[in-house]
Amino acid sequence: MTTDELIKSPLADWMISCADDHDIVIGTIGRLVRNLEGYRFPGWSTADDRRAVSDILLPALRSLRGFKSAYCSEIKELSYEQRRSLMVRKQLTPCMAARRDGCHLLIPENRDLICMVNEEEHLVLHAYRQGNRIRETLAELRKLSASLESKVTFAQDARNGYLTSMPGESGDGIQIYTVLHLPGLAISNMMPQVTKAMEKLHINISPYYSDGEDDTGNLFIAYSIPGPKGSTDELMTHYRSVLQQIISRELQVRVKLATEPGLVLADKVARAYATLSHALRLSLRECRNAISVLRLGHLLGMVVWDGAVSHRSAISQLRELDAELALRSALQPAEEEAFQSILRARVAREILAMYHAGLVDELS
Repeated sequence: MTTDELIKSPLADWMISCADDHDIVIGTIGRLVRNLEGYRFPGWSTADDRRAVSDILLPALRSLRGFKSAYCSEIKELSYEQRRSLMVRKQLTPCMAARRDGCHLLIPENRDLICMVNEEEHLVLHAYRQGNRIRETLAELRKLSASLESKVTFAQDARNGYLTSMPGESGDGIQIYTVLHLPGLAISNMMPQVTKAMEKLHINISPYYSDGEDDTGNLFIAYSIPGPKGSTDELMTHYRSVLQQIISRELQVRVKLATEPGLVLADKVARAYATLSHALRLSLRECRNAISVLRLGHLLGMVVWDGAVSHRSAISQLRELDAELALRSALQPAEEEAFQSILRARVAREILAMYHAGLVDELS
């Protein structure tokens, strides 16, 4: 697979397919980090050091099941636009995008895993799953780690576990991230409270998009703080418990918003529908937020689609619209934003018209 083929391929299923009836937990991302013994960490290494690490790790990764024909590229071979595209697709981290000599990206054909050689650590693996799949993601990462350890030796000791460039992150070398759609909490201005409460419980949450647009699209990413060696299972039990509290709170707030007097939420949904179905120009921020509110409106029965379109298909279509518009914007020069805002609005209008989306009679 070439870089252009990868960029032009459909977006990954986990980003757009609805695996959650409440459209809250979008996906689970597992991060596993490992370093080789006897080599400097990437942040302190030379180009020769990084090439030596790549010469060891790339054959080991290629030997894994499903990696024989995996996409592989050295980061310096990718253009700025290609890196931007891969970042929007969550197939490249900002840190890795800034790397050059001796840094490689591998992606198997099913695209539910990415491998980065010489990112912040010698080896970084990201595993992606639809919905709330923490146990499954952990199992996959541990299986990959065991397979690799039969081929290469990773830096570790009995006390600290796997060694990393950040001493506080040494241990099992595993983190879990959860992508959350929280329109109820965001609309109610409750996210600052949620963030502070989660920090006290040693769970972090931040805006999903890293483009400086706070709570754009009402998407957030929650993640666990790494713990000492052997603590991952205990931490994940705590993490799942906290995550369930967030989900429950979001559902409670949605019910409250839907039943508030004065049609406050219904008005927001109607305005979002009007914006997407009639606007001639749309900024990415405005478009993302309108799509998020429309998703919420659909879940609460305020928006109807063509009878042939299932509940999950309607949500998936809106998710895909959001992701595709973000991808197009990332690839366009800043000076073309005026043109992009017109194109963005046209695509939104076409999608709603194609599926005969509309407000229910009580709202229209």
